Amino acid sequence: MNILYSLPHPADSLDSGQAGHVIRATALLGALESLGHCVQRVEAAKSGSAKASVSLYRNYVKKLLPRPLALRLRDRMRIRHGERYAQKLLASIARQKPDLILETHIAFSRAGMLASRASGVPLVLDDVAPAWEEEQQYGVGLKRAAHVIHREVTAQARLLVAVNQTLRQHLLADGQPAEKVIVVPNGIDASLFRADLDGAPI
Repeated sequence: MNILYSLPHPADSLDSGQAGHVIRATALLGALESLGHCVQRVEAAKSGSAKASVSLYRNYVKKLLPRPLALRLRDRMRIRHGERYAQKLLASIARQKPDLILETHIAFSRAGMLASRASGVPLVLDDVAPAWEEEQQYGVGLKRAAHVIHREVTAQARLLVAVNQTLRQHLLADGQPAEKVIVVPNGIDASLFRADLDGAPI
């Protein structure tokens, strides 16, 4: 299968290896390739405009404006960023002719949805959580937009992948059909560990 992987986060890239969603995505893509699938990677953070937007927010907006105003401006920037990034996805789709788009779900990003809708290529969203999780963890400036966009992108996706049963249950409670939400749990790379060594001294 020919898979177009999309990471719409404006700051995190696969080679950074820091954020949890990046570690998860890297492992999933490696596993898919080991099974014989072809995976083409597209990352928003690789573009100059994304880097400039992140720098603007972190160095000026976040430091100089009151937090509620900074969050609202950040969320507007994220929505606009997703719309621009969707064009990059569409260009990659035209070149690669993928069988599906696999995208790490990022709050406020409509990129995968827009690309899927315009191209007809099915969308699979990974690491999906309910809309309220973003507000709990990081804060949200545009609460209504967060919920509207979450509903739009999850409606467009052919399949939603949660990282545990609890999040799956929350998605079902939000109205997602049971057959559309699966669980692929986070795990470990067993090759990094030595079962033949005694860990007791440590």
